[in-house]
Amino acid sequence: MRNQTPDKLPIIDRPGFLALPDPAKVPWKPLSEIRLHVPFVSVRWQFKGKAPASIKAVFAVVSINFLGLAATSYAIPRWSPITSDATHSYPVHFKGSAGYFVEPWLGRYFEYGFWAHFALLALFFLMLWFHRDKIERIR
Repeated sequence: MRNQTPDKLPIIDRPGFLALPDPAKVPWKPLSEIRLHVPFVSVRWQFKGKAPASIKAVFAVVSINFLGLAATSYAIPRWSPITSDATHSYPVHFKGSAGYFVEPWLGRYFEYGFWAHFALLALFFLMLWFHRDKIERIR
């Protein structure tokens, strides 16, 4: 079996193993009738009434921080110099690429904003837990 050609392997010789179904014989259904079998149950949650202002505020800060981090991750490798100068003195390193130099405030935000994002997410879920009596489950 070691030196056989790929055409003669037992797996490929089985009839219909690699054959695609005939499109004329496949019963086509509209997308509204297609039901996928999902092994888990989808669960949604919502607030009874309006969401608290504190939840909205923390979610807004988390979203803005995420967008800011995404923008800096995109902008630093494209527009930052690879040598330091008077204004770009803070080194930022990306895995697998050269280091870049940015302004100190941007470098600190890029490094500490990543960890702050996890802290903000933890605060968001902690606030959801504190307001758990105002949340209901929807099926």
